[in-house]
Amino acid sequence: MTSEHRFIVGLQDVKTLGYQCKCGAKIVFPIGSEIGPSDACHSCRTPWKPQQNQQSAAWFRGDETSSFVSLLRAITTIRALEKEGVLGFRLVFEFDQDSVSDRA
Repeated sequence: MTSEHRFIVGLQDVKTLGYQCKCGAKIVFPIGSEIGPSDACHSCRTPWKPQQNQQSAAWFRGDETSSFVSLLRAITTIRALEKEGVLGFRLVFEFDQDSVSDRA
């Protein structure tokens, strides 16, 4: 018999957000902060943003960085709407147990 475990997470369950480097170092901040990614890892100094020859011109116009900030703003707004109880639904994320443990 096969069993499957999934985790259902709503925005109200999320306490912090952050960016994690390939080296494992991370910066974490509370929901409501609008912090874009740093230029480089604070621990190993690996560049987090692509160089001119690695990414589309959109990154250098600031589109990607503003996308990160837009996502953070959207999360804050959706959490507020959920808290006020004005929505007839709740935004949830579903994760397989394997995918959650692989990232830990």
